[in-house]
Amino acid sequence: MNSARYWWRISAWSEISALVASAIVGVVLLSGIVAGDDPTLPPKRLLITVVATTVVWLIVTFVTQPETKRR
Repeated sequence: MNSARYWWRISAWSEISALVASAIVGVVLLSGIVAGDDPTLPPKRLLITVVATTVVWLIVTFVTQPETKRR
């Protein structure tokens, strides 16, 4: 078994969707939806980004086919 593999269901689409989702959520949050001078805004943005990215990542992971096992 490949030790770099964390979960057998993860595919390239899972990784690509996580990258795209985090970029989109980050841009949207920085564009002013969560804005102000509150010092707790960066952790809030991070939490929102992580949760949204994880949801997208899991949906794509379960909707797409898993990678084939290679030896």
